[in-house]
Amino acid sequence: MAYSFIHRPLSDEARRVSTPLVVTCNDQRREVSVAQNIANKEIDRTVAFDKVLGPKSQQQDVFNHAVVPLVSEVLDGYNCTIFAYGQTGTGKTYIMEGGGGKALVQFLLYIFTCYTCF
Repeated sequence: MAYSFIHRPLSDEARRVSTPLVVTCNDQRREVSVAQNIANKEIDRTVAFDKVLGPKSQQQDVFNHAVVPLVSEVLDGYNCTIFAYGQTGTGKTYIMEGGGGKALVQFLLYIFTCYTCF
């Protein structure tokens, strides 16, 4: 089982109202840090992941990391799941669908390309 963290950039609305950035990513160290201010005390937490895709990551990066490794397993008959979890409005649907359902099309094209290679 692999654990990945995908961090989307702030939305236009969040930037417009100057929402503070509380999550930072270090792609190289595969770490995500969360800064909280509780009772006027700054508390930082850092968590390590198998892979971190920061806010500058593209949809292709997500596809290459999360989907491509599973294709051969699916073709070998294994059940595979990609699970997106997070707060409402944080971009899960966009990450899974790629905006307009393009990710599903890309997945099917990739499977057919791989299948013809066997």
